[in-house]
Amino acid sequence: KVLVSGGYVSSSAGSLSTASVYDPGANSWTATGPMTVARGAHASALLGTKVLVAGGNSRSTAEIYDPGANTFTATGSMSAVRGEPAMVAISATKAVVVGGDSGSTDLSTVEVYDLGTGVFTTATGKLPAGVIHHGAALLGSGHVLVAGGYPIWRGGAVFDPASGAVRETSFMD
Repeated sequence: KVLVSGGYVSSSAGSLSTASVYDPGANSWTATGPMTVARGAHASALLGTKVLVAGGNSRSTAEIYDPGANTFTATGSMSAVRGEPAMVAISATKAVVVGGDSGSTDLSTVEVYDLGTGVFTTATGKLPAGVIHHGAALLGSGHVLVAGGYPIWRGGAVFDPASGAVRETSFMD
């Protein structure tokens, strides 16, 4: 099943707080309970059986979708507003959120969310540049690769969740 949450309608209508679950076996959609706030340009990650939804335009808040209860519940907040961040689960209980637009600048910071505590922790390392429209992927080593983005960043960086350090990679072709 796939959770589709929120979205951005227009500058006049704003963001949505609705969400639905798609069941490919039944080829059908089912509405969930509403999100705790409207979100557009946010990120999400599957943590075990729950989904972390965080950030979005003008949002530093996050929430957890519980498919058993079909509800969203507010959880900890990030240290900064993050519109268009990249997020990747690094385990069944932790996710990394990186970059994004704070409303005035593109961020280079990284935060780690812990489902057990409901807390975001800011990592000590930072990306070499603030980025949006970038990608993040979990590597087999447990590190997170962050690559590309706007403004035209042809580089990459590898985040080590254990140490909180970030190391720059070579440029992409």
